[in-house]
Amino acid sequence: QGEFFESPLQEYLRTVIAVKEALTRRGIALEDVARAEYELQQKKVQVAKKAHQLNNNDEYEIKILEDKVHELEHRLSTMSKTLRDEIENFKVKNGEELKTIVSDFIKLQVAYAEKLQKLWDSDNLKELRE
Repeated sequence: QGEFFESPLQEYLRTVIAVKEALTRRGIALEDVARAEYELQQKKVQVAKKAHQLNNNDEYEIKILEDKVHELEHRLSTMSKTLRDEIENFKVKNGEELKTIVSDFIKLQVAYAEKLQKLWDSDNLKELRE
């Protein structure tokens, strides 16, 4: 009976670990977006300070940074959506099954405790209690 409970619970644990890793990767992606936005803002400030000396290279660098920010934001958005979808999928697919497994496990534990109590209360163990 232990395997009946152990196997699905191990699968749930693997899923939780995978979600935790995905959240970590998402956090890193969020930091990448913030860093790229900061670089873009810094470049715009730098260009604004020397507006009278603006050259094509500055415009090109700004365009590159804007593209980088856009790409990182798109990647972050995709990661977030995938993560939300996977979590929702897990809840729908496994929520009831997990509730049933936990409920069955509790029932078995209660039944086992009742058997132990009956054994303890029986005359067979009377001398141990005294």
